[in-house]
Amino acid sequence: MKQIKLEKPIDGPNGQKIETIALRPPRYGDYIDIGLPSTFVVLKDGGGFEQETPTVIRDWIERLWDGDPNFLYGLSLRDTLALRDAVIDFFREARAPLAPE
Repeated sequence: MKQIKLEKPIDGPNGQKIETIALRPPRYGDYIDIGLPSTFVVLKDGGGFEQETPTVIRDWIERLWDGDPNFLYGLSLRDTLALRDAVIDFFREARAPLAPE
């Protein structure tokens, strides 16, 4: 679980303020349904680079947060990027080598 403390709380249900957003770890079905948060772009010379897909990152945030996604549209850019970073970190951590036992 990743807890993101919002710099600027947003309005939530029944006039409550949302100050923290918790994202649960992704699971198999999430990955199969949504896919990677980026795609690899191949260049003519054979090189390439990874390109983020903001709409897929949005889908990840909405899937991993246990709340109404409509409230997310009140987020500041800084808080939006903090949620983006949390999603990217899930993938980075999953690809990291396991520590030897």
